[in-house]
Amino acid sequence: MRYSIEMDETMNSAGMSNRFYVSDSDSAYFTVEQFLSGGVVCCDSDKRTLSSHPVELNREMTDYIRFTKPGTYRVIYATNRVFSGFSERHDFRQSKVSLTSNQLTLTILPDDEGWNSRELGMVLSRLRDPEIKGKYIAASRRAKALQLRSETGADYAYKNIVSQTEYARARTALNALDTPQAIKQRVAMMEMESEADLEMSRKYGAGTILPEPLLASTTRADLFVEAMDKRASEPDFRIDYNFAYWWQKLLIQKEHPEIFRPFLDDSEREKRIREYMSHYFEAQQRILARLEQLAPSKVGKGKEATNLTIKVILGYRATK
Repeated sequence: MRYSIEMDETMNSAGMSNRFYVSDSDSAYFTVEQFLSGGVVCCDSDKRTLSSHPVELNREMTDYIRFTKPGTYRVIYATNRVFSGFSERHDFRQSKVSLTSNQLTLTILPDDEGWNSRELGMVLSRLRDPEIKGKYIAASRRAKALQLRSETGADYAYKNIVSQTEYARARTALNALDTPQAIKQRVAMMEMESEADLEMSRKYGAGTILPEPLLASTTRADLFVEAMDKRASEPDFRIDYNFAYWWQKLLIQKEHPEIFRPFLDDSEREKRIREYMSHYFEAQQRILARLEQLAPSKVGKGKEATNLTIKVILGYRATK
């Protein structure tokens, strides 16, 4: 029997069927993306025949799971992206074959403040190195150029090539640091909407949402909400829609951490999604109220962007 694997992870259900099972659900968090994943921008496929040469996909576990305290944990990965035989190219459903990995045992050690401080210094040094960033930008441009021919090809390049550049690896390392000092840096180094993005927001009344790898996961949503509020309070800081969107997501995690605990099956995942969405507009309203409170103290570009974000959020809420 020959098998094939779906390599596309954005344009069909099979490639997005990545799940993790964790032994101690009271001491771990899933990221928002881990349980919200499943929606498909239809449709494309990149199925490849499996051979004796393994297919390797490099991913960061901290983008999916975070642990809140030291201890030994057992983690299993499961997927429905492997097919018996070679399914039709136009079949974008999950495979009926459910594969699980060997059990992975992890030991999480207590925080070492000295190590955390040294690691933060080294990571920031790499992120501020213009040569390292230049190589990342070049790799990103090559990946973006692939979008003209194939969304699938571009996504593969970003996740498996661009993600392995030194700059991207340093950014991932910073995302893994959940100390107060690191979180301040993560907020300070967020991607922001460009002038072109803001112009599109003005024209179409819609905001841009960016991936934000520095905010991919955390166990300290409380520190993030505090740091984002402090940065938003700066008179000249441009509060764009992307900033407000991530602020809102982290506010939900801070106030409803139970939603993010590991779950065992798809029915529980669907339940968590409903719970998350039940708090979504409440959190959005609170962020909107805070922006309206801050707007009068804003100056220059900060005032312009903040007022535009308020307008976009009000426009979204009017359509609900």
